[in-house]
Amino acid sequence: MSQGDFDHGASEYAKLAHAVTRNIASAALKKIPTLDSRSRVLDLACGSGEVTSLIIEDAISRGNDPPPTVLGLDIAAGMVKLYQAKADANSWSTVFSRVQDAQDLNGISDNQFNLVFMNFGLMYVPNGVRCTKEVYRVLKPGGCAVFTPWNHAGVPKLVADATAAAGAPRFFSPTDNGWDAKEKLVSTVQAGGFKMDDIKVAVEKTTWEKGKCGWDCGSSQLIILEPVTRGYPGSDV
Repeated sequence: MSQGDFDHGASEYAKLAHAVTRNIASAALKKIPTLDSRSRVLDLACGSGEVTSLIIEDAISRGNDPPPTVLGLDIAAGMVKLYQAKADANSWSTVFSRVQDAQDLNGISDNQFNLVFMNFGLMYVPNGVRCTKEVYRVLKPGGCAVFTPWNHAGVPKLVADATAAAGAPRFFSPTDNGWDAKEKLVSTVQAGGFKMDDIKVAVEKTTWEKGKCGWDCGSSQLIILEPVTRGYPGSDV
């Protein structure tokens, strides 16, 4: 999908994100140190705000007042509009947003965030290494970065293969260009500045239930979660 696709189809993609990617973000957040009121979070390629919702909801459930400060960035203005509308509707006073390219975090100083979370975004960025270099730059020493690409894309891959077989322009699958391979993910993160010893890869399984988003998606999906620490492994976020 292109920037324009995310822009014009923001509402429909938001429904899909809620049905599927939220579950994976929730699993990923359980694998990192607990955030608190002092934590600063960058929700990169934030979409409609599923990751931010989970972070704020968790903070509220634990009586964390105020919750962490979260900045949501997305290159698609339509997504940022949905994200900010959700923040405003829920009175999330510590949540902010703007339109910005994940490959160029201009205006953000070095060492700013305890957590950078990019949920199903890295495979859509034209230059993944530029993106991971920027993530490394803005992450605080001892902070954590999380990237969640597909290991097996299921329905999107079937659609891509079917359109290609019919002679139509091939629909982009999020596992194209090697993004379903651990080696591609690890090499992209390493090229951004993270050390191999600090990279952890985990696989999570989720199921798309029949009827969600109008798709009959009964197969399980495998997700790769990559929490990567910078500086001091094992330190608190």
